[in-house]
Amino acid sequence: MRIAFDIDDTLAKFTARLIPLAQTYDRLYSKSKKGVICKNKQIWHGMFDWSTAEKNHFDSIAIPQAHPVLQPVYTGLQLAKTLKKDGDQIYLISARGFDGYSKCSVSTNWLKEQELKYDKLIIKQYDKSFMINKNKIDVYIDNSYKKCVSAEQNCPNTKIYQVSAEQRPFTKYKNYTTYEDLYYEIYKLYNRKTMLERYPIIIDSDVTNEIDDEFALSYLFSFKNAPVEAITIAPHFSDNNKNLVIKDNVKRSYKKEKRLAKLAVREDLVKKIYKGTEALLGLGNPPDSEGVDKIIEICKKHEKVTFIAIGVPTNLAVAVTKAPEIADKIKLYSLMGELTPFGLQSETNMSKDPIATQIVIEKIKDKTIFPASCFAPLYLSAKNLEEELDLQNSELAKLLYKGFTNTLKAFKISYKSLFDCGVIYYLSNPIPFIESEVAVKFVHSHIALNKKGKNRAYIVSQMRDSGRILADMFKRLRALK
Repeated sequence: MRIAFDIDDTLAKFTARLIPLAQTYDRLYSKSKKGVICKNKQIWHGMFDWSTAEKNHFDSIAIPQAHPVLQPVYTGLQLAKTLKKDGDQIYLISARGFDGYSKCSVSTNWLKEQELKYDKLIIKQYDKSFMINKNKIDVYIDNSYKKCVSAEQNCPNTKIYQVSAEQRPFTKYKNYTTYEDLYYEIYKLYNRKTMLERYPIIIDSDVTNEIDDEFALSYLFSFKNAPVEAITIAPHFSDNNKNLVIKDNVKRSYKKEKRLAKLAVREDLVKKIYKGTEALLGLGNPPDSEGVDKIIEICKKHEKVTFIAIGVPTNLAVAVTKAPEIADKIKLYSLMGELTPFGLQSETNMSKDPIATQIVIEKIKDKTIFPASCFAPLYLSAKNLEEELDLQNSELAKLLYKGFTNTLKAFKISYKSLFDCGVIYYLSNPIPFIESEVAVKFVHSHIALNKKGKNRAYIVSQMRDSGRILADMFKRLRALK
């Protein structure tokens, strides 16, 4: 598809930057010096008591100052980046330069700083309709009500959507939406599959090690269209029971995951749960396991496979070591490391098996890594959970609640973050996240991040709305009967 975006107040916070400049200009240069007289109008159309000459003078001073340093609309950029990664052509159609106050190089430099890859930049277009038709645009996205109405009237073959950096609720346009909802709308409109639906899924987890794995698996089970091919058990020690060895924990997780699938009414998945290796790399050669064999089998059978690693990545490391040819078929989504100025510092998943982490980082080329700190805001207390889950009617809810409260007691804490659930939400809707593509290199006990280098990875550094993630998860869990 060809999808076009406006830039100012669609991908860049233009008005937010201009308003303080306009207030300063009004105080220093305008004749009336009344300040803002109507906050619901645009700067040029009634916000200030300015003459036409004053408006033009303000533009000549403010626009060259503002454009190079605009803050991005992160959700808008993430939508454009996601569509580009999915194979769509991204066009940018802007009125910038129409008045002679903005050079094209300012826009190209800003877009480069935001790491947005696009196919064509078209500027000096006050009315976008001609260029929309000329370039056969399928979907056009703008913040302006007038531009959207004009485009809809003149571009019959294009779907028009109005969004805004300010998310102004008083818009009259019928297709006004948010970027997060627009992602679903585009996929629904053109019968496309989201990342969670597109490829066969293997999820590797350790449910008896961290309670958030239990929630993440249950959350994944709630997506009926997600093509889960295998659930493999990651090896792990017990943090709260030192007497249990890895082999015991793999058995416990195997039983727990089968029970979760049954309670989630996913009998189709009960037979797709496999025990993984029962040893870590560096502690002798891990024995063969049905989980590793199943990973290899599924990857050989399909062109691409989504691999979700929310535990120690030993199973995946063993699989790509035994069958190196499957590495290029894997799209890896892995939770590991704490994001710091020096890179991703070691944490649970990375530190328990650094050899496996190094193999995965070096062998898997298509990878998205989530620092654990990215999902720290997903903290909940037992009371929060009690309010959200249907404890009266759902056996699954009771099991999750019991595991959560036992974790709080075992570690003597009041809150626990459901870290791994963020990975599942990202795969269903990546728009509320901020990510960057960087070069990665495993150095001793951490992953170094650099701008240049061949071994690339997407690092998801921040999410914009943790409440949205939790609301979606609990809504889906309550629907599992």
